[in-house]
Amino acid sequence: MTGYISDSNDGVIVNAPNETSGIDFYLTELPSISGHIYQVDGQPISGATIEIMRMDDEGWWETATESDGSYKVTGLATGDYKVRTFKQGFAREYYDNVVFSNEATIVHLTGPVDIDFYLNEGGSISGNVHDKESGHPIEEAHVGVRPSNHSDEGFEAITDSNGSYIVEGLALGNYKVTAETSGYAMRKYYDEVYGWDNAANVKVIPPETTSNINISLELAGSISGFVYASDGVTPIPNMNLIADPTIGGFEGIGGGCGEDGSYTITGLPPDRYTVRTGEDMPNWYAGEFYRSKYTGGTADKVTVSAGNDTPNINFTLEEGGWLIGHVFDEETGEPISGLQLGACLTNGDGVTPAPVTSYDGSFKFVLREGDYLIQAGHGYSYVSEWYNNSYDMEDATIVNVTVHNETSGMDFYLSKAGSISGYIYSDTGEPISDASVYAFSDIYPGSGANSQSDGSYIIEGLPSGNFTVQVTVTGYFSEYKPRIVVSAPDNTPGTDFTLKKMPADFNIEGFETGDFSKLDWKHYGDANWTITSSQKCSGNRPDESAVHACLFGLAPQVAITRTTSL
Repeated sequence: MTGYISDSNDGVIVNAPNETSGIDFYLTELPSISGHIYQVDGQPISGATIEIMRMDDEGWWETATESDGSYKVTGLATGDYKVRTFKQGFAREYYDNVVFSNEATIVHLTGPVDIDFYLNEGGSISGNVHDKESGHPIEEAHVGVRPSNHSDEGFEAITDSNGSYIVEGLALGNYKVTAETSGYAMRKYYDEVYGWDNAANVKVIPPETTSNINISLELAGSISGFVYASDGVTPIPNMNLIADPTIGGFEGIGGGCGEDGSYTITGLPPDRYTVRTGEDMPNWYAGEFYRSKYTGGTADKVTVSAGNDTPNINFTLEEGGWLIGHVFDEETGEPISGLQLGACLTNGDGVTPAPVTSYDGSFKFVLREGDYLIQAGHGYSYVSEWYNNSYDMEDATIVNVTVHNETSGMDFYLSKAGSISGYIYSDTGEPISDASVYAFSDIYPGSGANSQSDGSYIIEGLPSGNFTVQVTVTGYFSEYKPRIVVSAPDNTPGTDFTLKKMPADFNIEGFETGDFSKLDWKHYGDANWTITSSQKCSGNRPDESAVHACLFGLAPQVAITRTTSL
């Protein structure tokens, strides 16, 4: 019988012509997912697509709703699944009624399950992708759209022969848009920048289409080489290598190894890079940077030019030990997937790999023998935290790694993050871009952001509490505002600043920092500050922002005040 687990009854005796009764069967229905898709007003939606994804990547099922909005998917095995639905004109949605994939509720399937959805109307983004030098449209370029302030699997579209695209099914909010295709540099975002952090926000207001989100692409360079064991001869296949830019401020780009240990990283914008091993290290091989350098601070730089390959960037890997754990939501206890972790030496110098949690929240580091500090929450949906249960690196628990040993149970429980947003203006009313805005509190070392071209900023990843927000930008006097309240996971808007422009030459005297001794600050020329102090901030700094960055690194919980004489 379809949809049920078969059963049998052995040893039944039949004595003709008598009837043998009581031969009953109790069938267990196979796992399945069914339900209805509705509009928010309760009207059924026909022809909506349902996608069911097994979390261990062992299967993908798709169906469409009937005229009454109903659907049913059978033939599923026991396991963990993610379910989502979409239809043109409506915003894509995941179970249980959320629009971001990282917030989806995992369905632990052991039998039949009913799941209903209620969809809101959706908006869209459209535009064009073209060659930057010639202006010609680029066909079959991949366009990616992701929410600006949330982790999400995102949306994709392919450009047509005119280079045009449209991405539909978007909920109300801000998004970032990127485009890439073979032979061209990756990580190009709207509006003509490289990298997620530099990208402009694209606002979507359903049911409208946000149009003219155009992107131009440039020719790419590449890096190639081999990966060997420590003997320099034995190839290590099936590894991933990553090139991180040192100037451009965009995300790293990876490439995989063949069976002979060879690799090529393509799609690189012209820049200087540090090249490192990726996140999925095989066996006991520990991560490292090019030329056997172990930390990002000591890594050699590799130069890439447009249209050219930089060869012979080879690796010889040592063996190490494992650090294994999980990351959970502090409130719900559910695993957090897609969240990045990082490791550093006790002096703060970062090492590789930087793993991302799996669907069950699990992660694994493979590191050389030594002492480390581990951080979880490199993202904005949750407040980042050091192991074990510390916001501040200074209070983190040191973790020791030894060769061929596994340290397990390194679990994190993270709280949802809030944010602070606002605008930065000059005293003439003009928006100020690229201002450095920083928020800190008595319990949290701080987080920062740069203002956009319209003067807007948002500082994310903040725990609940009272914060001081300070803004610095070259050519303007700094300002700060105390007692800005954050109630995670909500945003605190309206923390705006109006900055006064600096005169060309001036001295700052009497700069007080609470716990620090008095600092004498003097400005020499246009781009040099000298700090006189017993603290480790003493020395030359290129600009005022760098000075403040140094102070925040020492004691970000201390509000900074000053008097100025011109």
